[in-house]
Amino acid sequence: MKTEIWYTIQDGGDGSVHLKWFESEKLAKIDEEYMDPGWGEPCYDSISIGHDFPIEISEKIQTVDSVIKEVEDELKQTWNSDNEKKTLSNKLTALKKLKETK
Repeated sequence: MKTEIWYTIQDGGDGSVHLKWFESEKLAKIDEEYMDPGWGEPCYDSISIGHDFPIEISEKIQTVDSVIKEVEDELKQTWNSDNEKKTLSNKLTALKKLKETK
């Protein structure tokens, strides 16, 4: 068996980075497309794990539904600028389109 897990690289804001894990390439691409500016190159990729038995992944793997909820919650924040709200709204639209194709 082979399991492929997609990720994006996130800026920690203090010189550090962390990964967000996703269930599909399309979801990782949407996250990368609408992330805060600052990266010069695409920041998504995947890892493949070969295994002969079921594996358990203990990291939180983002699904379309979990990212939609995250974006909807973020849109409710009053501190977001108009530009941030527009970017989040565009991301939400892309996520809902992706969900329709599943």
